[in-house]
Formats: sequence, structure tokens, C-alpha cells
Amino acid sequence: MHKPLALLGLILGAAALVLQLVVAVSAGGAEAAIGYVTSLLVIANLLAVLVYAGELTNAAALSAFRTKGMQGMTATAMAFAMLFYHLVAADQLHPEGLALISNVALGYVAPTLFVSYWMVYLTTGSLRLHHVAPWLLFPALFICWTLLLGTVTGIYAYDVLNVAADGWGAVAINYLTFIAAFLMLSVFAVGFDTEKKPTPDHAPQH
Repeated sequence: MHKPLALLGLILGAAALVLQLVVAVSAGGAEAAIGYVTSLLVIANLLAVLVYAGELTNAAALSAFRTKGMQGMTATAMAFAMLFYHLVAADQLHPEGLALISNVALGYVAPTLFVSYWMVYLTTGSLRLHHVAPWLLFPALFICWTLLLGTVTGIYAYDVLNVAADGWGAVAINYLTFIAAFLMLSVFAVGFDTEKKPTPDHAPQH
């Protein structure tokens, strides 16, 4: 089931990403384009697709996505993206038609599938708490990316991250909450992995 499930995840994730891109292109305008390239769902699902591809091929270019650290971070990112979409972004967005299908696929179906796949097939007992620190680059870089494009274009994908509308004070609190939530999920992911006994091929990574 390992390879077939990875193939299913790859096809589902890639198709949903393409569908979301089609929706953005159809909508036209800078807002749709910024919304796509700064979408937490798009970025997290892109990582998941690369992990699936790494598991299905021996491509040297995907070697980083075969490491347990990257796979654990991606599982955390997918879980975080799903929770963020459900608790925050869903109230802001009101998709219909193809947009609704792509949002449900990227926001619920793909994250559930990837996290389940990671928990069953990719956890080896090799992760430790020191892996969490580099994982925090994901939310940090996402925030920097959102701020950069938002500052240049005045367009923010999410209201809670909109500095122009809410000011630096309120948004800074949201950013810190964003990182803290990701940190908590990261610690949980490491804890879950640690419960598995390391196999000879997957000793704890240092």
C-alpha cells in the first residue's frame, strides 16, 4: 500500500494544485495571482507532492524530500494548513464551483491523506526535538514572503495577516500566534514519531 498510496497522493495533490491555478488564472488580476502564490494551502501541498514524488522515484533532485526531517516538517505544515484554513481562512473565502472543489481538496482531503500516510509509512522513530528548530523556517519564510508581496502590491491573501488594514501591532500578534501554533504541532509530530522504535536503517538523526 505504500507506493499506491503515494501515487494517489501525488495525483490528487498535483491535480488540486493545477485546478487551483486554473481558478486563479480564470479570475484574473493581481489579487488572484498573489492569492495563489501566497496561499498556505498551495505551498504546503506543493511540499507534499514533492515528498510523494521523492518516495516514488530515485531522483537525486528530490533527495531532500526523502529525509525524515523534511517529511516530518511537511506533515506538520499540511496539518497546520488544514487547521488554518478551517479555523481562519474559510470564514474569509466563499468559493463556489471549481474553486470550492480545489479548496476542499487542498484544505481537507490532501492534508488528511498526507498526514495519515506519514503516520503509517514515514515515521521511523528517528526524529528528535532538535529537528523542530529548522522546521520553524517554514512559517517564518511564509510570513516574510507574505509581507514582501503585501508591501509591494498592497494585497494580502489573508485578512489576519494584512498589515495595511490592521497595522503592525495587531498583525505582529497574529504572526507570533501563527509561529507558536506551528511550533506546538511540530513538537506533537516529533513526539508521535519518537514513539516508534528506530529501525536499523533509521537511527535517530543528529
